[in-house]
Amino acid sequence: MASLLCIVLSALAGCRNRTAAHVTDSRGQTGAPSHSASMPAPRIVSTVPAATAMLVQMGAGGDLVGVSRFDRPFLPPTLQNLPVVGDYFRVNVETLLMLRPTALVVQTSTKRLKPGLVRLARRRHIALVDVRLNTLADVYSTARRLGQISGHVAAAERKIEALRAALHAIAKKYAHWPQPAAVYFVSRQPLIAVGKNTFIAQEMQLAGIRNAAAVLGAGYPTTDLETLERLKPQAIFLADPGGPRQRPRDPRLRFFRRMSSPAARHHKLFVLTNAETEMPTLDLANNVATLAQCVHVARAMHRSTVAGRP
Repeated sequence: MASLLCIVLSALAGCRNRTAAHVTDSRGQTGAPSHSASMPAPRIVSTVPAATAMLVQMGAGGDLVGVSRFDRPFLPPTLQNLPVVGDYFRVNVETLLMLRPTALVVQTSTKRLKPGLVRLARRRHIALVDVRLNTLADVYSTARRLGQISGHVAAAERKIEALRAALHAIAKKYAHWPQPAAVYFVSRQPLIAVGKNTFIAQEMQLAGIRNAAAVLGAGYPTTDLETLERLKPQAIFLADPGGPRQRPRDPRLRFFRRMSSPAARHHKLFVLTNAETEMPTLDLANNVATLAQCVHVARAMHRSTVAGRP
C-alpha cells in the first residue's frame, strides 16, 4: 500500500515543470543521448518502484545500483541487496554519491526537488530522469526513456509491443460484453477512488468495465459512502497491494457490505492484493486480466453451461 500511496500522491502533486539542461521527461524530449560504447556503463538509481520494475522487465536490472525503500517486492533475488537511497521525496545524498550513478530516476515536479540535489546532479553529471506514470501513454514513453538511459532500447520496444498486443486481445474479447459499472478504490481511509484520465481507469475500460467514479473528476478524487451509494456500482474493487488474500467476511470490505448498492447485494466486492496490482509497468496486462475475470467470470461460466461446454 505504501508504494501505491506514493504513486497517488505523486500524481496529485500536479505541476511538471522541468529544468531543461538536467531533467529529462519520460518522453525524452530534453534527454541525454542513449548509451553507447563511448559512454560510461549505465549506473541507475531509481526512486520510483514502477520504473524499477520496468527496468527489470526489459532486462536492465543489472544496471541498477540503488533503489527506493519501496522497491524490494519488484526486484529478483539477485538484486535484493541493492542499497536504498530513500524514496519519492527524500534522497540520501551520501549514499547517492557513494553509488556514482549516471542517472537518477525521480517522479516529482522539479519545483519539489531540492535545489541542492539539482546542483549536485549538475556537478556530478547525473541525469535526473523525471518520469510520469498517469496514463498508458506515459507507461510507453517512460519505458522508452528507461530503455535509452540503460542502453536497452530494442528490449523496451519489444516489451511495449507485447503489452499493446496483450491489451488489444483483452479489449477485443470483452468489447461486446455488457459493461458493468464499478468503482475502484486505491484507499479506504480516506476513501480515494479512481477517477478519469488515469491508467487504472484505462485498465477498467480495457477489461470491459465502466468506471462509475469518472463523474467525480480526474485523477484520484476523495469521496464518501453517501456519494458511493448514489453511483450504484455493480462491482467494487479495493486495492491493498501486498496485503493478505481476500477471505470470507473480509473486514476490509465491512463498509461496502453495509451498502444497498448492487455490488453489495450481489457480493461483487473484490480486494486486489497482488504486490503489482497498482503498478503501471510493462506487465500491467495481468492487472487488466484480473479485473476482467472478477466481473465477467460468473457470466462466462453461465454462458459455457448454457452452450453445453464443460
